[in-house]
Amino acid sequence: MNRAERRRQRQKAVNPATAGKPAQYTNPSSKQQSLTIQESIDLALQHHNSGHLSQAESIYQQVLQADPNQPVALH
Repeated sequence: MNRAERRRQRQKAVNPATAGKPAQYTNPSSKQQSLTIQESIDLALQHHNSGHLSQAESIYQQVLQADPNQPVALH
């Protein structure tokens, strides 16, 4: 996602129907898990810090779908 897309997402109003819902992350090695946004960010940060950038990016993208203004995922 480039800067212009992120900017557009930030300018959109937060959809109250999705604001408190957990982000969905599918772990390829297990059944589908439903994680909260914070749990998803923690998992993405673990991947990011261990050098698995594509996995981290995928999770960040899913978090931003659930909460377009999430500061950690935007950063």
